[in-house]
Amino acid sequence: MGVATIGAILDKVQNLEKRQIDFYADLRDRTTNDGVKLLTYYLARHKQHFPSVMSCFNAEQIERIRNTPFLEEDELGNMEQFFQDESLPSDAKADALLDRAIAFVQVLVTCFQHMADQPVGETSTQLFKSLYDLEVRDIVTLKKMKAMNYF
Repeated sequence: MGVATIGAILDKVQNLEKRQIDFYADLRDRTTNDGVKLLTYYLARHKQHFPSVMSCFNAEQIERIRNTPFLEEDELGNMEQFFQDESLPSDAKADALLDRAIAFVQVLVTCFQHMADQPVGETSTQLFKSLYDLEVRDIVTLKKMKAMNYF
């Protein structure tokens, strides 16, 4: 546990999301399953929430949010472990990919909920609640996709 800024934590989250997008690209290059290939394109594009959320704030607000101190409790440490423990073979089915995507988003949901519950100021709380809401909607969508067996 240590003190960081919200900006540093957001940078970590963005880096982890980029790693997830890279994971999708790698699987897309290795798979021969057209449904999985299509799903990786969807998941990679759909995973980019930060620009839309950040566009709701002006430059001064973003700078203030990013510079806010935050007591980091390594909730993102679980994410590093996620990348070490999880890999999918080139013949992976869509269900396995969706399970991984759901697990990834669930870690983000937990992180954003925790951060929104901290005394970090109204604007920062609003940012985390917005990110949380988007990720919760993602989980619902991913679970529907899995239930429909679309891919």
